[in-house]
Amino acid sequence: MQQPDVIISGIPFSKMPAAVAHRVVQAVNDNLVEGGRFIAYQFRRDVARFTDPVMGAHTSCTLELLNIPPMRVYSWIKGGGG
Repeated sequence: MQQPDVIISGIPFSKMPAAVAHRVVQAVNDNLVEGGRFIAYQFRRDVARFTDPVMGAHTSCTLELLNIPPMRVYSWIKGGGG
C-alpha cells in the first residue's frame, strides 16, 4: 500500500481530548510519505500545539477571511522541508 503525499484535515483538534489529538497527529506523521504535506483547516489554533512538536514548525498558516467564519489553513511538510 502506498503512503499518501497529502493529508487534508478539518477535524476539530480544539474539541478532542489531548491524548486523541496526539494519536491523530502521530498517525498522520507515521503514514505520510517523506516530504509529504499535512494540511489542516481550523477555526482555532490548537492544531499547531499538537502537530508542531511531532512534525516540526508549520511551514505556513494563512487566515482565510472569505470563509464565514474566518478560518486558518495550516501546512506542514514531513521531514521539515519547506
